[in-house]
Amino acid sequence: MDKDYNLFLHVLGQSRALVGSVDTWPGGGLRPTSFWKTGDIYRDTYVIQLDSNAATPSKLWLDLAMWDRDPGQPLPITGLDSAPIPSVIVPVGRIDSPEPLTATPANPVGSTLEGGITLIGFDLPQSLREASNLPITMSLYWQTSEPLAADYTVFIHLTDANGGQLAADGPPLNGDWPTSAWQANRLVVDSHTLVFPAPGDYTIRVGLYDPATVIPLAAFRADGSEWPDWAIELTTVSVK
Repeated sequence: MDKDYNLFLHVLGQSRALVGSVDTWPGGGLRPTSFWKTGDIYRDTYVIQLDSNAATPSKLWLDLAMWDRDPGQPLPITGLDSAPIPSVIVPVGRIDSPEPLTATPANPVGSTLEGGITLIGFDLPQSLREASNLPITMSLYWQTSEPLAADYTVFIHLTDANGGQLAADGPPLNGDWPTSAWQANRLVVDSHTLVFPAPGDYTIRVGLYDPATVIPLAAFRADGSEWPDWAIELTTVSVK
């Protein structure tokens, strides 16, 4: 190469928000790209300070690209499949608060799932319970007694009075804090968006499953009895 290109390294956190960045040159300017030789590999080290106000908990991603005159127009990049990509994004770690989260759900549940997981409770805003076709945020309060090896998916089933069912499945915290990142005995508040499509009564049931098998984890009431279909029944809401 006959040019000395610039480099940006952006660290992304919860909801892919920017939580740290460095704009520099390779080697901090000591190894400009015009000196690079074909086929050589250069090891480069950077220290990126994270924003102390970054939302936690979250996985962290490194967003990397090179540019010439405008960082908003990085050099073209192709992925392994030869398709163009805007930048290189790779997972680089996790961020969590130094102290465990403390919160109390408005609606206690106390059901357990296999693997040492407990659904402590949930929040469902009372002021939004009668809103049809509007997004409603429901928060689930999870805790595990031991580390989890798998990344489970949360399922949320909305069943109407006629037995019709809508599913709202997704990873915890929209993928920002998978179950393999959960720490023992630390509370996880996991928010999901629900939309009730039409007026009527809806029963809300939740649980976890392994996406590799789509088999739910066994779920038990506080008295030790199994929930039908391993789906924890939270409440029934009336939508007008």
